[in-house]
Formats: sequence, structure tokens, C-alpha cells
Amino acid sequence: MTSSPILKIAVNVPLSRTFDYLAPAAGPPPSPGCRVWVPFGRRRQVGVVLEHAADSAVDEDRIRRCGDPI
Repeated sequence: MTSSPILKIAVNVPLSRTFDYLAPAAGPPPSPGCRVWVPFGRRRQVGVVLEHAADSAVDEDRIRRCGDPI
């Protein structure tokens, strides 16, 4: 388990689900409702933090780190 919280983030893509990202390495994790930059495929997208989670169904080594709040 990582020491960084997992964030459930909604991204404006044609998929009806949230995506798991690690909180930024520096500073406190963004609060629910905050917009953040997230790596999505080969691009960066704006996402909205919906909640913090303790664990994820995705393997820890596959979860990417989100960027700073906008």
C-alpha cells in the first residue's frame, strides 16, 4: 500500500466511470471538488476529484500521479 492517498477522479471522456490517481507528491491532497491536471493517454486532461480512497482495484504500480490543482 502506498502512503499517498488514491483519488477517484472524473475526466471528461466518453466513459461513464471514475479513474484512480495518486495524489501529488508535494503538499496536501486536493479536496473533493477541486480540478486537477491528470495524465490521460498521451495527453493531459482536466479532471475533478470526487473522493479520496484507501485502496484501488488497479495494481499500485499502474496508478499514475495526478498533477497540481488548477
